[in-house]
Amino acid sequence: MWHSNIRGRDEAHVPAQEEKRQEEARIPESKFQSGWQEGPRAQAHEGQEASDDALGDPVPSQSLKRFRRVKRRETLDETIRTGRVARTTYFRVCYLEGEGPPGVAFLAGKKVGGAVKRNRAKRVLREALRTSSADLSGIATLVFIASSRAADARYSDIRQTLHAELRRISDCIS
Repeated sequence: MWHSNIRGRDEAHVPAQEEKRQEEARIPESKFQSGWQEGPRAQAHEGQEASDDALGDPVPSQSLKRFRRVKRRETLDETIRTGRVARTTYFRVCYLEGEGPPGVAFLAGKKVGGAVKRNRAKRVLREALRTSSADLSGIATLVFIASSRAADARYSDIRQTLHAELRRISDCIS
């Protein structure tokens, strides 16, 4: 009950200068909207494709939908146990050779870190795979397992490593 008396007293004695300072601290609507751009493509000039990082590589128009998602635990276990494995600094990739577009899964264990770090590692791997142009037609299943270094690594490093590894895998299968 005494809280309502204090709150009421504090609200009643707010100086007018304090309200004025708060209004001045806000960004004027016109300045905010004039510099606003939506997404990375808004920065590209007409007829020019936006780049995805400082390297200036073009962003491919394809999405990750070209791969099916592996949801079954049995498929994941089989791929990890019996598939071929390639290890890098940032991830391990297990794969089974087969027909069709590959099924893809991204995993990150608790050694990677908390939920935020695990999700970032998976998201970065997913994006790096999306931008890859490697021919993966001879692979049935791909399982990416993030390492603890993937959580704090730069996207460009992971992307470069993943693209090189996928090229190497596709060359071995072909």
